[in-house]
Amino acid sequence: MEEEKGLGPEGISTAVDPSEEEEQQLDSLGSTLRAKFAEYKDARNDVEDDWIEDLRAFMGQYDPEVIAKIQEKGERSQVYVGLTRTKVLAAYSRMTDLLFQPGQKFFAIEPTPITKQPLVEKDLTERAALEIMQAAEVIDPGLVDDLIAARFSELKQELEEETKKRVDNMEEAILDQAIENNLEGKMKDAIMEQVIFGTGAMKAGTLRIDKDHKWIKTDEGFNLIYEESPSPEMEAVSIFDLYPDPYATSIDDMRNIFRRHIISRQDFVDLKDYPGFNSDLIDLCIEEYPDGNHYEEQHEKDRREIANINDYETKKFELVEFWGSLNGYDLIEAGVDLDDDDPSMEYQANIWFTEDKVIKAQLNPLPGGVIPYFIFPYEKNPHAFWGTGVPRMMRDSQNTMNAATRIYLDNVALSSGPMVEVNTDIM
Repeated sequence: MEEEKGLGPEGISTAVDPSEEEEQQLDSLGSTLRAKFAEYKDARNDVEDDWIEDLRAFMGQYDPEVIAKIQEKGERSQVYVGLTRTKVLAAYSRMTDLLFQPGQKFFAIEPTPITKQPLVEKDLTERAALEIMQAAEVIDPGLVDDLIAARFSELKQELEEETKKRVDNMEEAILDQAIENNLEGKMKDAIMEQVIFGTGAMKAGTLRIDKDHKWIKTDEGFNLIYEESPSPEMEAVSIFDLYPDPYATSIDDMRNIFRRHIISRQDFVDLKDYPGFNSDLIDLCIEEYPDGNHYEEQHEKDRREIANINDYETKKFELVEFWGSLNGYDLIEAGVDLDDDDPSMEYQANIWFTEDKVIKAQLNPLPGGVIPYFIFPYEKNPHAFWGTGVPRMMRDSQNTMNAATRIYLDNVALSSGPMVEVNTDIM
């Protein structure tokens, strides 16, 4: 007879190993997120088809169905007029030239006016009144109103000068970080996608750990020292890897977003060195999927075909990053400490998972639960999240130009061949 398992104070079987139980809870959250991710992917299928068509137009290639119709008619011209590429590059150059002027910063920081900070203004007023009243040895501030007003102006000017110095120092620090991270180049990559596909994306606001090493001289010789330093994360993100809330019409009402990462086996193993990642589950995934778990999406195959890259086995891992709202109970099951907060509430969280295994779970570390992705359209469409790019805007013009040019060349080819006249009367 099977032995009956006892129950602990929380109604959980005491015969179950705690690590196994935690694994089951993580798998439960992972399955939930994986199902939601599949829903978000299905909702974006039609948009992906449009993006692939826009990419073909930029690359000067016909869609497969158009090529098939042309080939059905025999040896016909397949020339493609590169009008779309010219217009895309013109729009891209215009935008980058406006944003990135030689010798100038492409960003600016301005201090908030004191008049918009009532607490600061109140503090300066009280400080000015206290200093003047103590110096004049009076009790009634009404007797020294003019002196108080003058002292307030002096304190305000001193504060503005100090603020200006700090703003300048902050600008220099940001500029140094932008140069080290090649922010200008990454922004240009995002702008290129914005012009072609109608939407660009950047990730910023989170931190990454940079690892470096250097040699230092000691009494015993030279020693190799490894250093870790935090730095802001600045990254251009392909919109093909982003799956926002299907019901969102702008980034302002976007509550959830998934991002798909395709990484090498070595990069997947290296995640164990980063804080918050579950090393045991990473090892388990590597054991279960020795050749990786990445399966190409249709848009990946199409993009590879457009770029004329042969089919190959990637042997990479697919990792999904989630930012959005989750129930407190789900987060507790995933090992997130909510302190004394109400678990029945919704919380902004950041979850990393592969297949149905959650390898990292944490509350959103950014103030206000901000999602660190900035998504911007080229031409905004009403009631739609994704924008419209140059190839989509001029698709009819491009098709018309292609058809007219093909007709012209086909007619020239026919008329330049041998000309034969037949007298049917004597046949």
